[in-house]
Amino acid sequence: MDQKLNLLVISLIFVALAVTAVSVNSEPQTETTCNSCSDCSAKLNGDYDKVTLTNDLINQNDCIIFSSSNVEFDCDNHLIDGDSTTNNIFGVFMYNKNGNMVNNCRIEDYIQPDSAAIYLWNSNNNFIQSNTLRYNIKSLLIETSLGNIVTENDISNNENGIHFAGACSGNEFYNNNIILNNQNVVDDNSNIFNSGYYSGGNYWGSCTDLVNNEYPEIQTPDGKCDSAYVIDGDSQDNYPYPVADGWDINFAPVITELEYASIVREMGTVSIYVDAIDPNGDEINYNINDDDRFDTILGDSATFEWETGPQDSGVYPFAVTVDDTTDYTQSDPIIITVENTCKKFNKKYFLWDCQMVYDSPQSKLLNQEAIY
Repeated sequence: MDQKLNLLVISLIFVALAVTAVSVNSEPQTETTCNSCSDCSAKLNGDYDKVTLTNDLINQNDCIIFSSSNVEFDCDNHLIDGDSTTNNIFGVFMYNKNGNMVNNCRIEDYIQPDSAAIYLWNSNNNFIQSNTLRYNIKSLLIETSLGNIVTENDISNNENGIHFAGACSGNEFYNNNIILNNQNVVDDNSNIFNSGYYSGGNYWGSCTDLVNNEYPEIQTPDGKCDSAYVIDGDSQDNYPYPVADGWDINFAPVITELEYASIVREMGTVSIYVDAIDPNGDEINYNINDDDRFDTILGDSATFEWETGPQDSGVYPFAVTVDDTTDYTQSDPIIITVENTCKKFNKKYFLWDCQMVYDSPQSKLLNQEAIY
C-alpha cells in the first residue's frame, strides 16, 4: 500500500511539474520586433502589447495596418518611406480601432492623391506621439474619429499638415511643431489645439517677432504668444509658442499680483501679498530679500507680515522674489517706509509713547499696540 501511495505521489508531482512547465511556456509575450510592413502588420493583431520596428522601410506601398486595439507600434526612429511611383494610400492605417499608440516614426513621401502618412478612420482615443511627418500630401488624416491625442510631433513641409474628414470632434493637439505646410490644418469640426495654459498649445511659426536673435530669450514673460492662433471659426490654439519645442523651455514664474502699503507707522504691521503663476506649472517659492523677518513660502500665493517695533523707523527696500524651486526667478523691487511715530519711552508706564491716528490727525494716545 505504501509503495502504491508513493507511486501516486510521484505521479502527481510529475503532473504538477508538467502543468507548470506548460503554463510558463504558454505565457503571452508582451513585446516583439518586426522588420517589414507585412511582418509588423501581422504582429499588430493583439498578441503583443508593443511591436517595435528594427529597420527603415524604403519605397513602400500601403504599409502598417492595425488589426487590433490597445497595441503600441514604435518605429524606434526608423523611416517608413512611400513609393512615389505607385498609388500608395497610407504609411500607418487604423480602421475601427481604439486605444492604439504610434510612436517615434519618421514617415515621408506619401504623395499620391488622397494618401496620408497616418490615417485614422472611425478610430477613437488613439495616441500619436513623437513622430516626424514630412513631404506627404497629408501628414495626418483623421476621418470620423473622436478623442485622439496628437502630441510632440514634427509636422512640416506637407501639402496638408492635419486633415479632418467627416464628423470629427474632441481630437486634441498640443506640443507639436506644425509649420511650413501649404495648409497647416483643414478642419470643419470642433477640435482642440491646446491642453490648457500650463501644457500650452503648438508651434505654428506665428508671433516670431517675440523672439530675440539670441535664442531662447523670448520677449514674452510666459514663453507663449500674446494672441491665439486662429484655425477656423470653430477652432483655435489659445496658447501657441513663438519657438519650436517651446514647451521644453523652462520659464521663470510671473508675478501677477503684488499688494502692500508703502507707508507704515512704528508698531504697525508690514503686510505684503504676492501671487504668481509658473508657465510650466512648477511649484513656486515666495521670498522677500532672503530676509530673516520673512519666511520662504511654498504655495499658490503668499502673505508676508512683519510686526514693526518702536525703533524700526526707516526706509526699507525689499525685493519680492518668486522662483520655480530651480534657478529660474523673477524679482520685483518695492520700497516701504516705516514712519517714526514712537518718539520716546515712558518710564512711568514702561511703554513707548506712540502716535495713534484717528479721525483727528492731531490725536495722540499712550499705547503699546500696533498703529496703522
